[in-house]
Amino acid sequence: MNTITNIAILIVIILILPVNGILGHHRYQTCEDYDSIVNSRSDSSDDYENYNYGNYMNLDLYEGYFFVCKIGYIEGEVTLGWEVKNLLNANISIIVLNNDNLNNFISGNSYGHSNMDLADLYLDWNSRASINEANPIENREITTNLGGDNYYLVINYGYRTTFQVEEVNQKNVFDNLKYARYLSPDEDTSDDSAIVRATIDLDYPD
Repeated sequence: MNTITNIAILIVIILILPVNGILGHHRYQTCEDYDSIVNSRSDSSDDYENYNYGNYMNLDLYEGYFFVCKIGYIEGEVTLGWEVKNLLNANISIIVLNNDNLNNFISGNSYGHSNMDLADLYLDWNSRASINEANPIENREITTNLGGDNYYLVINYGYRTTFQVEEVNQKNVFDNLKYARYLSPDEDTSDDSAIVRATIDLDYPD
């Protein structure tokens, strides 16, 4: 019985413990892929303007922090893009980073794009806020050849202000618990203006 109990405790610890230690960052949720969302709907229409789709971020929770979702391991030629809906026109920036650059982003070190084509996926929303008032949805897409690595969609809510070295306010394991929470599609999203939604699109050529 003790063996079963010890195994159960070990499993719980593995699931709860951040990937890089007790004071590290919690495992990231997976980015919602547009194709999988559309294919899972009984209505095959591409018009999902009012559909509760994608990853959800509550602006109150993420102010001064950042959101990360894992796109996954990518290697070779791909078409990669994202779409973000930001009804409140919150001052955010959006970027796709590989594993090393994500760690540098979080730690306050200088960071950048591991592939020059990824720079085309970067967006500073504040620079387009006035344009986006009527239609606060932005998307970017590239076709490129990526070196084998894990890639992440990062939405920056003011955690970083530059690509250079800077002092950051990192969260500890307990603070991370509240940031790890995210809304599911069946939760009440009546106050949609307080939510930023994101989805990615990843396709390998036939």
